[in-house]
Amino acid sequence: MTNHITAVHYDPLEHTEEGERVELESPDTDSQLPNDGVPQGSSLTAAAPGSGNGDPSDAAARVYGQGPSLSPRKKALYGVSFVAVFAGLFGGLAALTQSKSRGVGDDDVRVQGPPASISVFVSRLSYFNESVLDGYDQCGDLELDLAEAIELLGNITIDNWATHHFSPNYYWYDYVCRGGGTGCIQPIMDDIILMEPEVAMREDVDSSAPPDDKVSSSPPNGGEDSFGTNNQVQGVDEADLVKSDGTHVFAAYTDKVMVWNADNGQLLSKTVIPTEDDEGIPLCSIMDASIKDCLTEMDTWLKNQALNQYGDALDTMYTGGSPLFDETTGEEKDRLHYLLEKFPEFECSSTVPSPIEGAKCYEYNPPYFMWWGWSNPEPIAISSLMLHEGKLIVVASSEYSLRGDQDSTILRNQKSTRVFVFDVSPQAIPIDGVSPLTLLSRKDFQGTYKTARSIGQYVHIVTSTDLNLETILSNRLSPRNEEFFKMNETEYRSGAYNILLDTAESLASNLTSELIEIIDPSGMDDCTKLAKVALMLKAADEDSNSTVLPSFTLNSALRTLTLVHSFDVSQGVATTGVSVETVTATSSGVFLPMQSYTSNVYMSSSKLVIAGESYVQNSNDGNWDEHTVFLVFNLANDTSTPESVGDVPGSLLNQFSMDHYFDENTQEDYLRVATTTWGRWGLINDTVWGQTQSSESQVTVLKIGGSSSTLEKVGQVNGIGMGERIYAVRFVGERAFVVTFMQIDPFYTLDMSDPTNPRVVGELKIPGFSNYLHPVNEDLVLALGQNTTEDGRTDGLQISLFDVSNFASPQRVRQYVETSSNSMSDAQYEHKAFRYLPESKLLILPLSVNPWCGSTDFATSFFDGFVVYDVDESRDFSKKFNISHVNPKDACDYCWSRDELSPRSLVFSGAVMTLKGHNVLSHELMDGTFRWALNLDNSTKEKHDFCYVWRMF
Repeated sequence: MTNHITAVHYDPLEHTEEGERVELESPDTDSQLPNDGVPQGSSLTAAAPGSGNGDPSDAAARVYGQGPSLSPRKKALYGVSFVAVFAGLFGGLAALTQSKSRGVGDDDVRVQGPPASISVFVSRLSYFNESVLDGYDQCGDLELDLAEAIELLGNITIDNWATHHFSPNYYWYDYVCRGGGTGCIQPIMDDIILMEPEVAMREDVDSSAPPDDKVSSSPPNGGEDSFGTNNQVQGVDEADLVKSDGTHVFAAYTDKVMVWNADNGQLLSKTVIPTEDDEGIPLCSIMDASIKDCLTEMDTWLKNQALNQYGDALDTMYTGGSPLFDETTGEEKDRLHYLLEKFPEFECSSTVPSPIEGAKCYEYNPPYFMWWGWSNPEPIAISSLMLHEGKLIVVASSEYSLRGDQDSTILRNQKSTRVFVFDVSPQAIPIDGVSPLTLLSRKDFQGTYKTARSIGQYVHIVTSTDLNLETILSNRLSPRNEEFFKMNETEYRSGAYNILLDTAESLASNLTSELIEIIDPSGMDDCTKLAKVALMLKAADEDSNSTVLPSFTLNSALRTLTLVHSFDVSQGVATTGVSVETVTATSSGVFLPMQSYTSNVYMSSSKLVIAGESYVQNSNDGNWDEHTVFLVFNLANDTSTPESVGDVPGSLLNQFSMDHYFDENTQEDYLRVATTTWGRWGLINDTVWGQTQSSESQVTVLKIGGSSSTLEKVGQVNGIGMGERIYAVRFVGERAFVVTFMQIDPFYTLDMSDPTNPRVVGELKIPGFSNYLHPVNEDLVLALGQNTTEDGRTDGLQISLFDVSNFASPQRVRQYVETSSNSMSDAQYEHKAFRYLPESKLLILPLSVNPWCGSTDFATSFFDGFVVYDVDESRDFSKKFNISHVNPKDACDYCWSRDELSPRSLVFSGAVMTLKGHNVLSHELMDGTFRWALNLDNSTKEKHDFCYVWRMF
């Protein structure tokens, strides 16, 4: 029978038998350590009715302590916690999650197991598969699925609370290794900082397509032009923080859009992004100030009218309390609200509409733990820009939330992504340097901004929303709550479970309402645009009579809501110049836990792919292996429709790990994916800690649109880079290039011409590694990364050129290494900072050499700016000239604003423009002759409330 894990309750007292049971179960006394060296923690076990271990009476006996007792046990725990912490910070090697608590003894370390378990039925939810595409015709079905998923999460919470609270010695947190399972840690093999920030996505069917004309071309005057974004696919424009139409440059400067002339650097316009949302709700700081000012004005007016503070005669006496108390409603009004209603003729001078106490407003809620020197973020900051035919699309993000909503709502990040459309037609751009752009339309979206792409006039924005369920359930089911005082573990489990049943229904109802408001703001209760709720855990025996699910992670369901918002930027806008129109957009959503340590969105001209993380149980050893799941959307103008799902083993590096390929011969669509399956560490023969399984990488080909909606695996090549992980990937038509690394840099060439038989053709082992691969032509690939020593330590920024004309025997034909061992470039991890000029064969890169401010050689070794390199394959690579963006003496102790330009370079008519920090500089491309400079900060200590150094060390 097929086992669908869900969370309809099982009451052990009623002994009913319907559906299937999920049981939070302790390991047997004689259970062995898994391969990762520590117990997997509690599990959820589903037993089918009628099976030997599925008798409800047996379950009831276990719940109430009858039958065989489970004595406390101890199992070995090895490893150093801080190693895992740093591995997680720098490489995403570990994920922090609640797990089974542990007791520490003198002779060994064991897990304190719970004496009892709680069972629940399973009937509705399944692992993330093609059923999620069915969506919901009725919102009632959505609510039922949400209730089951919440009950499942609640049982995990109860199990963790019970184990932790009633164990004499325990650790609150454990680590889930990138290889899967709990307790495993992987030592850092080198000192490389594994930076993998949010970057753009792999694009389109033909990765080798030439760039758009605006990216690199020769104008009539002979000077080279290259000012477009370094897109992955022709025709799919990636959102970036700098855009240009060839005449003007538009740049994000924290909360401001700066516009200047591309030729002479004259500042033309400065637009501050509004902090109020699309309903006009302001910041609390502004609202509170407005209330205070308005009350002061009101009190002055009352005094002049010879009235008391309530607007009555000075000698008025009140009985039964103040007039602010409303006996009909039993509520007490705030004084300002009361007075404004009483004296409608009075008007506050404040520009904030309806400055009433208790009105909605946005405020920042700082994290529980804050670093030294912490300061609150800006209320709003620009995340990306897009440009289309005289319209600038600004996507801004806010970390501020509605006052009180953090405690009352389940979905976080409400209206966190805000889209503004400005008129940037030539005649509409100001020229005085201070006037703002004209706002045409705007729209606020649910969720934290992840990425955006545009295909012509059609814009697609991806956001992600966390759910507050973990906190809500943990607080509601805590054994420290008053109703659980003096209970033992068995009593707590039973009592908490009864509370969970009502809590799950209530939370599901509230969450359904919140989802409807996001997906269908028209109020028609349309849930069809939301994919079905699914589990992100798949047991090895899912199709047998029992299923085991781990409780080491709350990623099992409802972890993250991912949303795709689409709209047509050419839609009509107000022509009067007075009103601001609302962008008309469609949104679709799926509960898919996005990997926090990498970018996971890819878009071609016809497909949008979102990747998430899941765990699949290994049938050989019972461990839980990390998998990557995919949801493929079909794009049609300004709509996105989910069409396929699938999964592969391992995890992605970044967006370059995915590629949509259309086979001209078979007329079939394929998704090509490169992933790393991480190594495992644990006890060998229960005695020695060591590596039990090596990491390896694989490239998998999945067919889109086959006989079903499931992505069909048609080809795979594995065993790539044994003991290493992927550092760079590039798919180029019928070819692919993969770089792995541990101490040396194997550069692999793969033949992808036959989707059913991808194969490694060539391999080149050289020191160092590459983070970014850039095809120059059919035979040459530029690579950017780090040189390394023999023991794998980084030794300076490295530029390499690979000759792949003999595909079976790739060769590195050119190389340039910066002399400073701590030199690095933002372009290693952000390909939009990489600019290659095919005509002049020059490479423009941001470069940073950052010694400590107090070092004796700081003045001579510090550098932060750009370098223009000669990368002509016919001669040795060389440095043409440097462009410094800050004097070393101003880098550590000068007073700068918190605004900052992201490092980018553009070329206009043979002049290179560079942006970084607070400066925009222009130089002649051929010889480095200085042309002009634009300082957006002009900073002095008197100008800023708080001083920021150029770079924080």
